Amino acid sequence: MPIIISGRHVELSEQLKMHIQDRLQNILDLKNLKVSSIRVVLEQEKSRVKAEIIVSFKGHEVTAKTEEYDMNEAIDTAIDKIQTQIRKYLDRVQDHRAQPLADAAAIIEEEGDEDDDAFN
Repeated sequence: MPIIISGRHVELSEQLKMHIQDRLQNILDLKNLKVSSIRVVLEQEKSRVKAEIIVSFKGHEVTAKTEEYDMNEAIDTAIDKIQTQIRKYLDRVQDHRAQPLADAAAIIEEEGDEDDDAFN
């Protein structure tokens, strides 16, 4: 799963790239999200820094844009926005009414054990 980091009018150091990859690792660890790509674009305009992060997954795309005076602050704010959007997406997609099959099977077995005790 590639993380594409690019800069416009700014040189990106290896330390900055590693910071971005470390912060984005939480998103990559989500197994049910199936992330296909993450693009990070950093842009320098005079004293302002713009950070844009685009996460593509399973037919959807989530985008966060921030504008700050500090590079690390812009990156961290954009990543926080992305994590919030993904958390809301996963919460919306999750079916809260149905129980997972493993939990339903365990409940059925427990009820069966209680019924057996009542007959003894």
